[in-house]
Amino acid sequence: MSLHGRLAALGLLVCAFSASAAPKITIAPITGDKKSQVGSQISNALCRTYTCVPSSRVFSKKKPDWNKMKSAQVTGLLVGGVAKAKSGKGKEVQLSWLDKPGKAAQSWSFPLTSAGKLTSSSVQTLSADVGNLAS
Repeated sequence: MSLHGRLAALGLLVCAFSASAAPKITIAPITGDKKSQVGSQISNALCRTYTCVPSSRVFSKKKPDWNKMKSAQVTGLLVGGVAKAKSGKGKEVQLSWLDKPGKAAQSWSFPLTSAGKLTSSSVQTLSADVGNLAS
């Protein structure tokens, strides 16, 4: 095999390893997100970097099943909902990262735009924080 062939094979191997080594996460449906805008934004941002396991595979009776999460090798679960902002102006999304039963490892509250979406800076903050939590 030529040097270029070996390098190409090595590159494919590295890419394959990187793809399989991505942490597995689950994004639960966001309550109150009637048009699924917030959930779609979060999924689009996080599922590019992480392997997203459908919540249907790790939930039982609409609740996280920690045994299923362990067997699916899911490192964490993002849950949350859209609600009226505490400031009284507009709406916000409240999210929590769960990596074991009990108290959330981290929680966030992000304001939504008038169109009902997260701002790009909120998505970036969430992505960076989940990166720290999932690794």
